[in-house]
Amino acid sequence: MSPIKFACNFARIFGLLNSEDRPWGLILTVYHVFMLIWGLFGPLIFAVLKSDNLTEMFQGLSLVFGYIHLTGKVINILAQEKKIRKLLGRLEIVRLETMENDEAETFILRADKFLIKFNIIYSTLIVSFPFTSATLNFIDNYKTEFKNLHLAFPIWIPWNINEFWKYLGGLICQVLVLVTGNGYYGSFVALQFTFAFQISGFLKALQHHLETYGPNSKTIYQQHANIIGLIKEYNSIFSGQMYLEILVSPVQPCGFGYALIKALSRNDQSAFSLIPITMVTVTTSFTVCYSGQEVHTQMENLHASAYMNSWYEEKPKVRRDLLQMMILTKNPTVFNYRRWVHFDYVTFSTVMQGVYTYLSMMAHFAN
Repeated sequence: MSPIKFACNFARIFGLLNSEDRPWGLILTVYHVFMLIWGLFGPLIFAVLKSDNLTEMFQGLSLVFGYIHLTGKVINILAQEKKIRKLLGRLEIVRLETMENDEAETFILRADKFLIKFNIIYSTLIVSFPFTSATLNFIDNYKTEFKNLHLAFPIWIPWNINEFWKYLGGLICQVLVLVTGNGYYGSFVALQFTFAFQISGFLKALQHHLETYGPNSKTIYQQHANIIGLIKEYNSIFSGQMYLEILVSPVQPCGFGYALIKALSRNDQSAFSLIPITMVTVTTSFTVCYSGQEVHTQMENLHASAYMNSWYEEKPKVRRDLLQMMILTKNPTVFNYRRWVHFDYVTFSTVMQGVYTYLSMMAHFAN
């Protein structure tokens, strides 16, 4: 199975990218959208109406911000499913065409090997996280003999958890809500990494062909045009949601980071259940920027290979084609939002500065 098909199949588990011949897909979509709505408004209701604790209120608002950008991504995918399936189909076609060359196949298979391992490990970890947090929360309550019942996360439950069975029901509801949110997020990351590293593999194969056989080949420029077309289409579909994620990312980890710092300072057992979600919220912007940086780096490498080529020995037409490639790779088409915000390590460092600023402000406000 190719990484593209794996990413699509993982998304279908959560009701995304459904085929028209899968009626069960609609049922999955309705169920997970309902859980998404609960995950969006549940923490907000809890933070506004039920919480008298500043730490829980911050956690609830962080969850709200997280589910806001998840909701935006889900709406975008559901609204543009046909375009996305068409884009992934084109990506698969370019992949197969590139693999017809034995030397280029090496770069694609190397990217496939990384993506399959990454997607399996990451999707397993991200989906298992709610169960891990629920287990740690159950152990925490067990140590107090279930006298001070509390849930791991500030999500509104439509009944009081003052008895064991009611607490257990609330814990199961929280797990179901978080599985949907984490599954959606894992699906987005799998699709994003798959697209980025497939493009990276195409560019590496293209660079190798240019360095080995020189610029006197029409397939080089056609392949480069195909890659640019794929990136532009990807940006037209997903760049708005990636930009929203960058905007939300400085705020999202703050509530959980603040709660984690407080829990660690009190030697509270709840710190163990807060560590995974804090790490996930911190790395949301990193996955976007890392994918963008991978494509940007390979574009720069292609530009360097085109520049260092012996173009002066070629015919005028070949020189002209190579010059066009150099111009295009000098200011490359990469993951960006309207060429205004580029998703790379520079953007990620800006996000981390924002996270530090907000955490410092919240700590000062609490003290």
